[in-house]
Amino acid sequence: MASEFTFEGEYRFEEYLDCHEILASRRRVWVHAIVFAYGLGLLGYGVFHRGDGMPWVLLSVALILILFPFVISPFLFRYRVKKIWNRYPRVHKPIEVRLSAEGIQSRDDQGNLVHLDWDNYVGWKESPANFLIYLSPLQPQIYPKRLLVGAEIGEFRDFLAGIFNNREKSGS
Repeated sequence: MASEFTFEGEYRFEEYLDCHEILASRRRVWVHAIVFAYGLGLLGYGVFHRGDGMPWVLLSVALILILFPFVISPFLFRYRVKKIWNRYPRVHKPIEVRLSAEGIQSRDDQGNLVHLDWDNYVGWKESPANFLIYLSPLQPQIYPKRLLVGAEIGEFRDFLAGIFNNREKSGS
């Protein structure tokens, strides 16, 4: 198993979007469930409590609320993330990062070498496109899988599992 991994390249929008989808997933599920429930409630009110027929405005609002989580929200979410991506070009500047058993090394804006020990990180997650290593529950660092060679992906997964499992066992 490799003891050092290097990520060198640029982020793509899809990887950035993937990270934001993971960060917002719990909040979005609750919001979608509430909006959908309101839509169903409004539809139920119109159908069962209005004997003379459901007004088209009430039906329209109910359908919009029911469709919101499945049709409207994904487009709005992607639009907002794309807006951030375009507004802050530094988010997708080239990266060069080395991960080893000692920690993570990268370069800051002035080109100085920065090293963070694994004690500064709280966990990691894997998505289809990325590895996310968390400084806090809401602050991940993105490591795109496409920047690793095929066989290295499994080795990197095992490497991260080993780093964080050893920390849990030692109590840090």
